[in-house]
Amino acid sequence: KRAIELNPEYAWAYASLGETYRQKGDYDKAEAQLKRAIELNPEYAWAYASLGETYRQKGDYDKAEAQLKRAIELNPEDDWAFAGLGRVYIDKGDQDKAVANFKKALELNPAFAWAYNELAAIIHDNMFDYDEAFRYARKAVEVESKAPKQKNLLVYDSTLAESLVTVGHFDEAFRKAEGIISNTDDQTIGLNMRLIQIVSLLLQEKEAEARSKVDEFIEFYEELPKDFENTWSYSGMLHFLETQNEISKEKKEMIISLIQCLRKEIEVSQLEVAVKKYFDKENISKVYFLTDHSIALTFRQVESRDEVALSAFKNRGRC
Repeated sequence: KRAIELNPEYAWAYASLGETYRQKGDYDKAEAQLKRAIELNPEYAWAYASLGETYRQKGDYDKAEAQLKRAIELNPEDDWAFAGLGRVYIDKGDQDKAVANFKKALELNPAFAWAYNELAAIIHDNMFDYDEAFRYARKAVEVESKAPKQKNLLVYDSTLAESLVTVGHFDEAFRKAEGIISNTDDQTIGLNMRLIQIVSLLLQEKEAEARSKVDEFIEFYEELPKDFENTWSYSGMLHFLETQNEISKEKKEMIISLIQCLRKEIEVSQLEVAVKKYFDKENISKVYFLTDHSIALTFRQVESRDEVALSAFKNRGRC
């Protein structure tokens, strides 16, 4: 503001003030200052890019697209503008164009951690290519780990944790989530990493540990503010569950209940009922399994009744 007082024709100062307002979330003021910068310098590519991102955050995606395209026309090497345009296409539901623009941003800047993370999220949640999503998520963490401040590392680690589940690295996913939980105060990240822990344990057949983590999850969830909004996408995880034939129907239903609670589609009381039903059923199944196993061994070893033993073993297999 002082710079503008000293030089009312200083386009850079108007653009920088506009970008400052954008980052503070005051989009109307941001728009006004960025437009003034463009009036003073109609070839100011960065001002167009910032204005485009401002419109995106205001929800005006057509205007955002137009401004970002103009920024790219003026500066075809602007990796940030390509990434911003990719984000607009995500919001407009055009995943192919989003991927193309993020990949172009990475061609221009191979050290663009945010672009790697966005690609990982798009491919994981919309295209369901879990291996490719995992590669981009891992690259985002690798690049951000080398940054001086590493300000987005926990966010990118969270994307990677979910990808670790859907590529089958369950134990690593659990450990990654545990590390994130111990290092973040972000409620969204903390909540969703607790989900990752539970899913990882359930898919490793670690039922007792999973039950304990579910209790922690519910306790954490109940302490959240009433107006808490979860912006996490679960479409990739849900698709993963639907396509895994080796996961039992009951286990899928248990995990889906957790996700439904996170989406506020069911109340936490309904989740608690689903949890009790699932884990009680699992314990009963184990009791029957052990009982049939014991009966089989008894008939086989004590009475030498092979047919009865075989029947008991078959019944154990059904359990």
